[in-house]
Amino acid sequence: MKCLQDLISDQRIFFLKVDTQGSDLAVVMSAGKMLRQIQHIQLEAVCDNATPTYIGAPNCSAVRLSLQEAGFSCRWFKSEIAYSCGDDTASVCSSCDAEIDLFFKRID
Repeated sequence: MKCLQDLISDQRIFFLKVDTQGSDLAVVMSAGKMLRQIQHIQLEAVCDNATPTYIGAPNCSAVRLSLQEAGFSCRWFKSEIAYSCGDDTASVCSSCDAEIDLFFKRID
């Protein structure tokens, strides 16, 4: 099995979209130290109050926190308007019904 780190090598990645049926965060984090070469990421997360479709899938708050710690800021879209996830994920991660598309931008 290949990790994202093996595929990135020394390349800079402007935009990475991940949709791996509940393993999105694991795939992104498999970039390891190469995660610093990715500028923007889009992935799905299960809403905090929803039953996960996939066993073991991290919820929205866990995804947001992991990528924030990795040097990314979070955005989400509603009716084509971008909103900041901010420090309080309650409004973002608890107000959705099932899954939410989250967008991250490298800030460091």
